[in-house]
Amino acid sequence: MTSDTPTPEDTAPDFTRVLDPALSNVSDDFGMQSAPPAEDRLLGAELGDVTILRIIADGGMGRVYEGLQHKPRRTVAVKVIRSGIITPALMKRFEYESQVLASLTHPGIAQIHSVGLQNVAGGVVPYFVMEMIPNAKSLVDYARDHSLPTHARVALFRKVSEAVAYGHQKGIIHRDLKPGNILVGADGTPKVIDFGVARSTDADRALTTMHTNVGQLIGTLQYMSPEQFAAEPDELDVRADVYAMGVVLYELLAGRPPYDVAHKGVFEVAHVVRDVDPAPLSSVNKSLRRDLATIVHKCLEKDRTRRYSSAAEVAADLGRYLVGDPITAAPMGLIDGVARLARRHRIAATAAATVFLALVGATLAVTTFAIRAEQEKTLAVASRREAMLNAAEARSNEQLAITERDRASEQEAIARKEQNRTQRLFDFLMDSMRSADPYSGRRDMTVLEMLNTAGERTPEHFRDDPRLQGDMLQTVGQVLQFSGDYAAARPILEEAVTLWRREIAAGRVEDQDRLAGALQALGSLYRGLREHDLAAPLLEQSLGIAEEIYGEEDVRTAGILGDVAALHHERGDAKAAEPLHRRQLAIYLDAYGENHELPAGALAAVGCTLASQGRFSEAEGVFRRVLKVYESLFKGVHPRIGEISMHLGAALRLQGRWDEARPHLERALDVCERTLGKEHNVTGEVLMHLGMMNAREGRHEEASTAFERVVAVREKLFGTDSCRLHVPLLMLATEYLALDRAEDAALVRTRAQGLRDVSSTNP
Repeated sequence: MTSDTPTPEDTAPDFTRVLDPALSNVSDDFGMQSAPPAEDRLLGAELGDVTILRIIADGGMGRVYEGLQHKPRRTVAVKVIRSGIITPALMKRFEYESQVLASLTHPGIAQIHSVGLQNVAGGVVPYFVMEMIPNAKSLVDYARDHSLPTHARVALFRKVSEAVAYGHQKGIIHRDLKPGNILVGADGTPKVIDFGVARSTDADRALTTMHTNVGQLIGTLQYMSPEQFAAEPDELDVRADVYAMGVVLYELLAGRPPYDVAHKGVFEVAHVVRDVDPAPLSSVNKSLRRDLATIVHKCLEKDRTRRYSSAAEVAADLGRYLVGDPITAAPMGLIDGVARLARRHRIAATAAATVFLALVGATLAVTTFAIRAEQEKTLAVASRREAMLNAAEARSNEQLAITERDRASEQEAIARKEQNRTQRLFDFLMDSMRSADPYSGRRDMTVLEMLNTAGERTPEHFRDDPRLQGDMLQTVGQVLQFSGDYAAARPILEEAVTLWRREIAAGRVEDQDRLAGALQALGSLYRGLREHDLAAPLLEQSLGIAEEIYGEEDVRTAGILGDVAALHHERGDAKAAEPLHRRQLAIYLDAYGENHELPAGALAAVGCTLASQGRFSEAEGVFRRVLKVYESLFKGVHPRIGEISMHLGAALRLQGRWDEARPHLERALDVCERTLGKEHNVTGEVLMHLGMMNAREGRHEEASTAFERVVAVREKLFGTDSCRLHVPLLMLATEYLALDRAEDAALVRTRAQGLRDVSSTNP
């Protein structure tokens, strides 16, 4: 069997291409900060009259390049919008509105020199040629790095407000205002970038309609107005930008955004933005004057009818604040107005006060006694009120001190409890290790034997602390499982699940997350033993708990999702397993990026489902990609490199490319024997592949030796009556016949036939 498909290097997909198209768009459009590829098809290419020179940034909506424009000759920034954002139905609108964007000429808006459409990989994508802002920093970073005082920060933001107001006057809403879209150059001039790009490319519609499929999204979401979560982009007006201006100004003045949405899912973010009031600005930065906080909070009103009606109004009020005039957001009282007027016009105010005092002098002389009496009365009332306030404050402070003392005592008690638990665990482990003491008569005890001993002693030793007992059981059981000792791991993990269920049912603990972990561990063990009927309900229950506690897009949920997908695969339904592994991959990519072990492992699982569907060339490309990641992550010998080398060798073997397959399989065997040992299940899998290839090439002695080793490994791990012995025994019988060992072949075949009967009821 030969392959006339393109070379593996040509077909090897990158991580995002392996995703389902819908998931790929989600990962690209909403903040997956993957490293730019070594080669970019646009580098050196011509977009209109611009030559693309290098990549500047890779963001949510697209990629930004530095380019050289020829007429006039100048350095420009070129933003190429991702193909997943724009659809053919929006091309006409893009062509019209992009011309409007190019007409914006304001010193506070980055100029769009030209726009165009470029054919990329068979699809048309829009691009913008924009003004290059050298040595630019985001608004917040610039203010922080230059230690700008409050007055200077407000003056800087007023220029931003004027630029946004100009865009509004031209009939364009920005829709994506955030610090990263407000750049300050070396000369200190702020420039708003991407003005109106969200509308012309329909990116805001993509955000509001696709966000329910995304897990944790921060960044753009926290600058969205409450109405933007309603998924009706056409209903938005300039007040959405006013809200975003309020968020940016709050962050500029307070040093942090008004809402803490880190590690929150999209629906939680939407709830916070729509329903939760931000902390008063004055409580975050006590040096800020009331008028400034009033301006910010008027921008942040949930009800857009209560906000400033335009960015121009915001700019005007900021201007009033800067010169000391009353702001329109909150009309001040008479006393505040007079005091402020006096501060601005000190000389005139002094003269007016002198004349006023002269005019009323006589009146004051006549009414001196009456006024003095009234003053004494007022002072008496004020004194009594102050005394009451002081007493109330004292009681409040006393209660606060008691509360803080109680909280400190509670935290101290928790710390002591955790310290005691840690010490007990340490003592237990030390005592377990001492069992290998030569004076105890067990000088040759192995690590696995020590773990077995620890597992047996755990229930009794930690009987009074179920949480510590459960944690210890699960840890020991999983280490034994990963080490290949399934028989020893099984009762320990079963005891862990029983313990958590019992304690939760009795109301003694509420650790649903720990139960989910124990269920996953035991379900994974049953999977390895091919006891799928036992594994399925455990993994489904574990997944249900995780989705309820962590959310569907959390990395902890993704780990369990991978086990559920693997169960489908092992039951022979690779087609059902593939989308689950792709969903797991999407979550990991969003959390970790490409160069990480978890997304690489999820991608390898996708490759295995492809191979099981006979799509060997696609699987090969995936495995080559994963191997490169593993080789960059793990220097030297590592079991992950052994596993993926095995999968790659198998994919090549199944395409009939024997000479290419052998070095990968031999490397896999060497790595697995050195890292996992000769009696590990993965080592047995590698031997199985090598045995089948040797048999195919007529190397019957080597093939029979390999199958004998596979049988021995599986007998040790799974028992002598395991259905997992069926295939290697049949292969061994065939090789014995080829070596003229007919009697041995007959015995082995008879044994395999009996196991096939068993496997039919216990697949």
